[in-house]
Amino acid sequence: MRIDFQLLVFKFALILLLFPTISLLNIGDFPILRLDFIGQILILVLLIMANNFKIEKDHLFLFAFSLFLITIPNFFNLFFNEEFNSFAYFKMFVQISNLYLISFFAINCKNITKTIIDSILAFVIYLGFAVSIYAIYQFISYNFFELPYSSLIFSSPRFENEVSVQSHWGGVIRPSSVFYEPSHMGFFLQFVLIILIFFEQKYLKQNFKKFVLATCLFSFIASLSLFNYFSLIVTILIFYKKSYKWLILVLLSLLIFYLLDLDYGTKRIINLAQDFFGDGLINSNDGSVIRRLGKAILTFEVFHNNPFTGTGLNNLILGTKNLIVQDWDIYSENAVVSYSNLFILQIAAETGVLGLVGVYIFFYYFWRHLKNFEKLGVYPNYIIFAKSVFLINLLSQDLPLVSPFRILSFLLMFLIIAFFKNYRKNEI
Repeated sequence: MRIDFQLLVFKFALILLLFPTISLLNIGDFPILRLDFIGQILILVLLIMANNFKIEKDHLFLFAFSLFLITIPNFFNLFFNEEFNSFAYFKMFVQISNLYLISFFAINCKNITKTIIDSILAFVIYLGFAVSIYAIYQFISYNFFELPYSSLIFSSPRFENEVSVQSHWGGVIRPSSVFYEPSHMGFFLQFVLIILIFFEQKYLKQNFKKFVLATCLFSFIASLSLFNYFSLIVTILIFYKKSYKWLILVLLSLLIFYLLDLDYGTKRIINLAQDFFGDGLINSNDGSVIRRLGKAILTFEVFHNNPFTGTGLNNLILGTKNLIVQDWDIYSENAVVSYSNLFILQIAAETGVLGLVGVYIFFYYFWRHLKNFEKLGVYPNYIIFAKSVFLINLLSQDLPLVSPFRILSFLLMFLIIAFFKNYRKNEI
């Protein structure tokens, strides 16, 4: 009974991770009770309880050293830069520490069984289905006829009194469901689609599974997020070589959306090709491309100017505010960039080489364990799913490392590692 209740609370916490845009209490510009942070605290408490309030010493030093490299050396910018924002640093320090604590206690969780893993993955499917249903509702409201309650009103200070971003692609307005941006929804739905398409476990009855799959796939495609398309297709090609029929289905579905506005879609593809092979993307007229590329170049220049310790966590703006950025229209008036579209570059710019080493240790720790457990030859779908989640996180660069959507995916990865650790221990 206790395990069932804890699992129920755990699933509730997973729901909260989807709502970084809503806060129950704000003090000035600081969200005291942001829903996703409440979810993170609940998950951390449940994992600590599952470990009987004991700290597992297995590789504790490695986790602590990795966290130290990412957070501490760049803090010394406080003493050399009068404009260093210590409060912004502290907020990011708390979020990264939370990510590390959740990952550490998840990977050392002692009572993770196959039943629990399957229950969590099945819940993620239902969560994705609910998100997709609302996305389709939005899609109809935005593009055909207006419906009530087609957008959420956010209450976190950064998004206060705002609604979901209604961005266009050609003649189509992209849905975002409960997320702030369509790309965030697309990132989350990739994991749901991987579970639905490639797991042999009977999480849903066959006919209902087809309906859920079609719903989630439509919502994923309707997000019109090219980076998420790319990461999912690459993941399918690498890890699911026998599943080309699903890849063909995804590609055909994407083609249909391009054909919805043939003139816009075709011209954009041709223009991007001409930019890439002709004058270069730096001279592109495509606003989305130049915005992403501009931020990437600026962020890399910040890293080049601060190679060892970076500008400090959450202080990227300090490194970009004085940069000269040629004559790009989008940055001609103001070159200040507070975040990059490439999270690896942002880590490099804010934490320097030391921080990059810390992130490498964090990822390498997971990958080494996964490769070791792969040799057991059992539950290959769990291994492939964890690898897929890992690759999608590397390919989908838009979200910061501490995004609650990444935390959800890291949690799934490390719980699978914990399951294999327990399985091997019991086998021995």
